[in-house]
Amino acid sequence: MGSNVRGTTAKLKKGDILTAEELLYGCMLPSGNDAAFVLAKYFGRLLFDKKGYDERDMQRIRSYQFNYHPYYVKYFLKQMNDNAVSLKLLNTFFDSPHGLMNP
Repeated sequence: MGSNVRGTTAKLKKGDILTAEELLYGCMLPSGNDAAFVLAKYFGRLLFDKKGYDERDMQRIRSYQFNYHPYYVKYFLKQMNDNAVSLKLLNTFFDSPHGLMNP
């Protein structure tokens, strides 16, 4: 992947082919922010396609860090926030898949 994600990483390289399980281990063991980003990018694209987002949704769904990002991370973050609301975690808001703070 060759990610420019800050913080600790699982040292993913462009061309790596990993399963979701391997990426989850990459998130947990070295606290791989790059692995968390790859998972969010992948599942964000699935959510984008599955939910049939259109141009209005692309403007409505916001993320401080990933609003203009060329990938689909903000759709993953939207799902994380929707799940937090459904669990009544009303003071919880996610704006990164890896837990790093906004600049």
